[in-house]
Amino acid sequence: MWIISRRRTRDRKGIAVDKFLCMSDDEKKSVVTQDVDALNLDFKWVRKMPVVVAAVIYRGEGIWIQTLEGPLFAEDGCYIIRGIEGEYYPISAEIFAKTYTDV
Repeated sequence: MWIISRRRTRDRKGIAVDKFLCMSDDEKKSVVTQDVDALNLDFKWVRKMPVVVAAVIYRGEGIWIQTLEGPLFAEDGCYIIRGIEGEYYPISAEIFAKTYTDV
């Protein structure tokens, strides 16, 4: 299963919900949206390790970026992060502001 994109939205109660656009290897034309909250997963609180990564605000038409988890869509105004293994992934400006600080 390939995760094509992730979108953070808010439900009727204002709770943040991540929605994933997924595509199976067997059925490339079959695309579904999975609501993670509907899976009733038992999340725990964790802290990101204090590592330094490179980031840039992307300006331009949307592009697909091959990430370790599969292709993800980067749109104008999001950040592109280069991770500690040299991998790239997009992150929304809203999430970036909440989880990253300048060094």
